[in-house]
Amino acid sequence: MSIDNKIEDKIITIDNKEYKESELSPTVKHNLAILGDCNNKKIIASLDVAKNDILIAEYSKRINDELDKLNDKK
Repeated sequence: MSIDNKIEDKIITIDNKEYKESELSPTVKHNLAILGDCNNKKIIASLDVAKNDILIAEYSKRINDELDKLNDKK
């Protein structure tokens, strides 16, 4: 009895065209890895901007609340 150990080739879609990973050059594979890393960094950066927008709004509100208290005392 023999066991068939076929390994399926991963399909990668680039510009709506499908390619077998095994047929791509090392340069294309390397550039795909870099592109993926860049996209991940872009997502993280946009999340950081959104987080900072929330913090800016919160601390601006706190400042305004304290200034309102100061103005009420006058």
